[in-house]
Amino acid sequence: MMNELAKRLYNTAKLYGKSEFSEYKTRISSELKQMQEMHILSDMQKLHDKVVQNPSLQGSENKPNSMLAYCLGVTTKKPDGDFFNEKRRTYGRDGFPDIDMDFDYSRRHEIVEYLMEKYGEEHVGNIGTIQTLKTRAAVRRVVKILDPDGSTVFEGDRKPDQSANFQLQNEILNALPPSDKPMKKHDGTLVKNIQEAHDLYPAFAQKMKAYPDVFRVAKKMEGGISSFGCLAADTGIKTNKGQTRIDEIDSSVEIVYINQEGREKYTRNFYAHKTGTKKCYKMKITSGDWIKVTDEHMIFTDKGCILFEKIRKNPEKYKIYVVK
Repeated sequence: MMNELAKRLYNTAKLYGKSEFSEYKTRISSELKQMQEMHILSDMQKLHDKVVQNPSLQGSENKPNSMLAYCLGVTTKKPDGDFFNEKRRTYGRDGFPDIDMDFDYSRRHEIVEYLMEKYGEEHVGNIGTIQTLKTRAAVRRVVKILDPDGSTVFEGDRKPDQSANFQLQNEILNALPPSDKPMKKHDGTLVKNIQEAHDLYPAFAQKMKAYPDVFRVAKKMEGGISSFGCLAADTGIKTNKGQTRIDEIDSSVEIVYINQEGREKYTRNFYAHKTGTKKCYKMKITSGDWIKVTDEHMIFTDKGCILFEKIRKNPEKYKIYVVK
């Protein structure tokens, strides 16, 4: 039996879907029932509300093959197969799971331990990949973090609303060829980096001229590791409430960062979360100060941003910048 939210989504899909809804209403009812069991109806409602408020946020993919999402206008892609929800199912929590892993990260170790006990340690292993930021990804990441037009909305302790920021990301990246087509120069060779994209595409150059900090920082981030945890839980972060451990920071806190002019600025546009257990090192500076880092930590040096692992193996090669 459908709950009130499922009924509301059913009626909304009927209003927006029109003829498509009439043809697939039995399927939509089935999808709603499954989503209700998975406790993700509210996620679908939020997606629909955002697209209604800002049509530019409408998606173009439909990996779960959801007719409901199509009729609600959440995506422009009509499903080409049966609704597939098992990859979206997670155990131990409600809502959508992490990408490619259907178990909450905080309990993932339990699954690994179970497999080792069942099949033996010699038959179980963790496999991972290291992704680096390419041109589009670097620009998108920097626009999200820098929030150059100040469009991110902060409401108390709630998660920041970055829908307008996401729209800006798309506006900038739309100045480049579609993501499914490689960027090529006039001689047919591939565009290698942001600078070359800037020099080749005038519309993109205009966007970078409008947001020079995005251009500057994205060039530094391009080619760097996409995602990793590099700070220990007891790392002290300077905030508007004084020095605060990173594992005690919540959304009510503003953290300090240094802008291009070397001045301190405050922001709530950040996300701190657990990433697991890693080997940490204490890096002692000649001034007597020290910081605790992992090998993946990026350090500002006279040769640019360098992984701590490289510095650790060849400390005489680099000079580290310290901001006091």
